[in-house]
Amino acid sequence: MPELLTTTDTVRGRILASAIQLFVDQGYHVTTIPDIVASSKTSIGAVYHHFSSKEELARELHQQVIQEFMRQAEESVLPLASAKDRIRAYVDLLFSLTEKDSYFVAYLLHARPRVVVDDNLTVCSREGIEVTNHIIADGKAKGELRDEDDRILCGVISGIIMRLVDLRLDGLIVEPLPTLADKTTDSIWRAVRA
Repeated sequence: MPELLTTTDTVRGRILASAIQLFVDQGYHVTTIPDIVASSKTSIGAVYHHFSSKEELARELHQQVIQEFMRQAEESVLPLASAKDRIRAYVDLLFSLTEKDSYFVAYLLHARPRVVVDDNLTVCSREGIEVTNHIIADGKAKGELRDEDDRILCGVISGIIMRLVDLRLDGLIVEPLPTLADKTTDSIWRAVRA
C-alpha cells in the first residue's frame, strides 16, 4: 500500500492510498469509485463525503504527490552547494523514493491523469526539469558544468536517473537502487562536468 502521501489510519488517507495504487495499476479512466471503495474498505458515502467526484479525488491526489516530491527536493537537493553534491542528492532522492513507495514514483512517471494536469508532462518533464534546471543553472554559473545546451544536460542528468527507476519498477533491476547510487552519480558527473 502506498505510504508517502497519507496515513492509512484515516478514511481519507485510505481512499487516497487506494486511488494512487489503482491509478497506477489500471489507469485513471478504468478505475471506478466502486473500485476505490473496495480497495480502501470504505463506502461510497465515505468517498463522496471527502470528494465530490473521482476527478476531485484525482486532483487532490495529484496536488499531494507534487507537493511531497517538491518538498523533498527542496529539502534534500537544492540547498547543497556543489553541482556534484546536488546530482548525488537527486539520485539518492529518486532512488530512495522508488524503494520506499514505488506507487508514488510510478504515479509521478506514468499515471498522472490528463484530467488533472494542464498538459501531458510527467515528473521528468515538469517538476523533474525544475529541479534539474536549478542544478544546471547554478552549476554552470560556478563553472562546474560544461557549457552545453541546458536541454542536453537535463536529458543526461534526469534521463539516466529516470531510466534506472523505470527498470527497477519493471523488475529488470532486482537489487535496491541505492546500491547503484555511486555508479550512477559518477556516470552522470563524467558526462556533464566542465
